[in-house]
Amino acid sequence: MITAYHIIASENIDFPVDLTMDFSKGMPEMEQAERFKYFNSHSKGIKWYTGEDEHIIYEEGQNIHGLITPDFKKFVAVYQYNHPEFNSPSNVVIYNEDKTIHMRVPLVCPVSAKNIESDSAFEGLYIGGVVWKRNQLGEIITALNLIFNREYVETRVFDYITGEIGACIGTYRL
Repeated sequence: MITAYHIIASENIDFPVDLTMDFSKGMPEMEQAERFKYFNSHSKGIKWYTGEDEHIIYEEGQNIHGLITPDFKKFVAVYQYNHPEFNSPSNVVIYNEDKTIHMRVPLVCPVSAKNIESDSAFEGLYIGGVVWKRNQLGEIITALNLIFNREYVETRVFDYITGEIGACIGTYRL
């Protein structure tokens, strides 16, 4: 089981995240100065612990972010749309707690894919983030933010065991 989770960035930025918080309400608050340093750093990554074992996903010049799953057994990592290995539209990788790859998420749902107007990954379709949401029963679920045409976002239910991207539970414009 994942016992600790950190958001990391260049210049030795390392923020531990409280695993007892409800991520369906957003990410943790940071001091203004810390927030500024983090969001202006040129490289971002993630780190988690399983007991004494540390697992880091960080690459210089890349912005990699993610979130643990609600059962604390997997980590969903979102790579930049133009990452050399994990590029869009399959720029999400689900890691087991020991950092072995459980699966690379395949092309997103056909409903979103038909909205693509461009062949360019940046202007086309990519996964922009992973979030926790509450379903109609109040249970915490994992969802992905699918971004297309650089301005539209669909938040869709995500099954991190099967990689299936399901129903749209929200939309907005950037």
